[in-house]
Amino acid sequence: MPIGITVSAPTGSTAGVRFVGLITGAGSFTAGAAQYVSTTAGALTETPPASPNATPIAIAINTTDLLVLGPLGTLVPLPAKFKLRVLPPVTFDVPPSQHRYSRTRIMDGSQEIQGKIQEALYEMAAERRNWWGG
Repeated sequence: MPIGITVSAPTGSTAGVRFVGLITGAGSFTAGAAQYVSTTAGALTETPPASPNATPIAIAINTTDLLVLGPLGTLVPLPAKFKLRVLPPVTFDVPPSQHRYSRTRIMDGSQEIQGKIQEALYEMAAERRNWWGG
């Protein structure tokens, strides 16, 4: 079972591998299509292999970028629909004379971030038409 995709050309016996996450500018794909390891060395294909246990290694989130599933590919039934929402960045202002935050400030910030994430999840759930069809 494949578990990752190389993100850089190998140097000797060393290569960067992405196990789970986003690879930008990875090639030319059909947006939304599952990607499988090809029988051609180093290539991906949208055609599932003949193996009865074929699992996708990635999903093309647009025509050039891949979401690498890694071992998650064995758990996610495809076709699957993922909806992601990126929230605004969180910034903390540290006074120049202070080299770190107090424990209270960290805990307050953590609760604020958790609240924003939970609110976004509730909004996304409310926008969803149904649990099975998206």
